[in-house]
Amino acid sequence: GEKWLARLAACWRNRGHQPLILCQPGTEMETLVRTSGLDYRSVVMRHDVSVPGVLGIARVLREFQPHLVLCCNERAFRLTAPATRLAGSPPLVYRNGLTATFKNRSLNRWLFRWAARMVVISEPLREEMASCGWIPPNRLQ
Repeated sequence: GEKWLARLAACWRNRGHQPLILCQPGTEMETLVRTSGLDYRSVVMRHDVSVPGVLGIARVLREFQPHLVLCCNERAFRLTAPATRLAGSPPLVYRNGLTATFKNRSLNRWLFRWAARMVVISEPLREEMASCGWIPPNRLQ
């Protein structure tokens, strides 16, 4: 997932965009984006409902003012969804690339209503997520 995100950010950069990656300090992701020459910010995100993590992400979003926010896993989304609300940020997109990983739980049902789009990599994964019953079909692509 980290390599995919770094390649995607490099492609966006090559097309004239200014991607910014948020990652935990001291992680492989931080090393990967630093060595790739990508712009990044380190934010301490200790767990899924980390208030300091949400506030740190919101601070970066207010400073950077992105046109789009992309989250590549549920944990990132659970931290970023409330942060985008605090920062007044643009559309929030969730990308899922793994089957049998999306959790149909009340916290997700509440937070994922803020997703402008939910992007999946295959039809079986789209069907799996649609089977939750609460994801509007027009937001699941």
